Amino acid sequence: HEIEEARSKDELTESTKRHIAALDQDILYAVRSSGVKEDSADQSWAGIFHTELDVSHQAIEKAIWKCIRAAFEGVSAAAYAKSHATSFGGFAIIIQEMVDAECAGVTFTRNPVGSDGHMVIEAVAGNADKLVSGLAEPYRCYVSQSGELISEECTGVSLASKQVAELFRIAVEIRAHLGGEQDI
Repeated sequence: HEIEEARSKDELTESTKRHIAALDQDILYAVRSSGVKEDSADQSWAGIFHTELDVSHQAIEKAIWKCIRAAFEGVSAAAYAKSHATSFGGFAIIIQEMVDAECAGVTFTRNPVGSDGHMVIEAVAGNADKLVSGLAEPYRCYVSQSGELISEECTGVSLASKQVAELFRIAVEIRAHLGGEQDI
């Protein structure tokens, strides 16, 4: 609702401005948009919504507008929705404290490109933006649904077996809680 109001007036709402003002001014943020239907069972919207990383407090409003405009201009959520005869069901802007990550990645509770049923864990050094944008070749491992490490491909960063086991445990909990396969 506030996003539609901001777009129509070309100005952020007072509520949004108050929330921004209350944020810590001495840290960096990730400002991202996320759609209601972003990762539904029917289709993936991965890479469609916009994220700005390492945003200073003073630049949050500018980053919010980049996220809003990205949803409606060019190769956008609106264009993607139209090409798939659906709507993106609205979206939200999320402001999160940046984490100085040693490594980051994605866990797929079921292999998205194979029929083996294994869980796939991918990681890169630093933030996951290099992974999800395809700019970095990840460490990748395949884990059976019982938690056994099947294979791994190391490229730069690697995860210890204890880390893989913990990611497996968490992914199984999330999948059970949400009732289906996930990319986390």
